[in-house]
Amino acid sequence: MKRISMPIAIFAVLSLILATGCFTIVMPGSSSTKTTATDPLVGSWQMTRLSISPQVPVPDIVINQIIAQKATWKISRTGDKLTINYGGKDTWYNTLGIPVQKKPIQVTEGADKKSCTLKGGGIIQMQGLPTLLSSAISANVQNITVDFNDTIDLALSPDGTLSAKISVQASGKYFSGSQQKTFSQSGSVTYRGTRK
Repeated sequence: MKRISMPIAIFAVLSLILATGCFTIVMPGSSSTKTTATDPLVGSWQMTRLSISPQVPVPDIVINQIIAQKATWKISRTGDKLTINYGGKDTWYNTLGIPVQKKPIQVTEGADKKSCTLKGGGIIQMQGLPTLLSSAISANVQNITVDFNDTIDLALSPDGTLSAKISVQASGKYFSGSQQKTFSQSGSVTYRGTRK
């Protein structure tokens, strides 16, 4: 792996693992035609990952363990706020046991309720990478701190599919050997879903 790829790999994997860890699980009640008409985003969606940008220099088998290629998202309304259950998890990724100090969530819906933006983020502090990731990037990375902001843009398309774009901006620092290094980068994941 090229030396320049290390910060990108660390950023991409950590950002995508740790982004959007800010939703509570809420299981939606039974949906009716009336609910779908008045609240078109609410319901179960079979989501398929379309892209990750920038490309991550980690094998797909590792990425797919962290960010599912396919998942069922259940969108429901609690009070006046939309919430998302990502296939039984409160995040769209597998955390691998990494704790996240979550930032407050801001939810903004379009007037027609066919679009929604959820903004949040968090701070992560780890002594080192999980074994799976450390092996994948072949590096000894320690004392990692990441501060990230994330945005999930949901939009219902005219054909009835749901588009989701997850954007992450992260900055942080880590030690590689005895040198402290910093990074700052953006990334995104896109999904498209069909109603179940």
